[in-house]
Amino acid sequence: MLTEAADVETRGAATVYRFSSRSVRHALDQGWTAEGLLAGLRALAPDVPQPLDYLVHDAARVHGSVRVHEVRTCVVAEEPLATELAAARALRKLGWRRITPTVLGSGQTPATVLAMLRDAGYSPVLDDGSGAVSVERAAVEPVDAFEPITTPGLQPAEVVRRLREGPTGAEHPTSHTLAQLSGRLTPDELDLLAHSLDRHEPVHITYRVNSGSVTERAITPERLYGPWITAWCHLRNDRRDFTVSSILAVTPA
Repeated sequence: MLTEAADVETRGAATVYRFSSRSVRHALDQGWTAEGLLAGLRALAPDVPQPLDYLVHDAARVHGSVRVHEVRTCVVAEEPLATELAAARALRKLGWRRITPTVLGSGQTPATVLAMLRDAGYSPVLDDGSGAVSVERAAVEPVDAFEPITTPGLQPAEVVRRLREGPTGAEHPTSHTLAQLSGRLTPDELDLLAHSLDRHEPVHITYRVNSGSVTERAITPERLYGPWITAWCHLRNDRRDFTVSSILAVTPA
């Protein structure tokens, strides 16, 4: 208990412990209460000095006056509408936390919150964080790849028929190459990344850097060489190389 509530000042024939607001706060962070700390101290020394008693109670009085909550998405609306959203049965999976009368917080991603609000009949827009509306671009469907028709002696009518029928199990060549480099992306994510590479259009990725931490990036791919994608990183405002196997997820930019 002493090591959690006090700092060791000196060691030797006798160990000296120093109590401070910071050390007592550390014990409170570990789950101790003021009464528990003082009871433990009295078990060691029945006469706890009055200044130490005051110190423990003062630290406990302000402990928790500031609370930190993790929120991934904030929804801002007029108070009556915010109250309606918080009570809506269809939106319970968003796990609303009422931050202020006009602000709701959710642990879900902005894309999930937008989709669920729209499915519930509301008309939300995405705020870019500065108060301006962020215009969403619809994802472009990947261009299907056709197998080259090179059969000798094939009549023109047969060529037209095959083209009209479309691809028969043909796979996007870039998507196929990416699939060989990544074992974690879904077929839809591979197609989206392949389309972004072929068209040099921006895409959003979740990426694991060399240190092991995970970062979110908006990139515009330029070319694929070996296991890397050379792309313009909009976060760093610079050209960077990204290892395909370290891309954890791909979503439209």
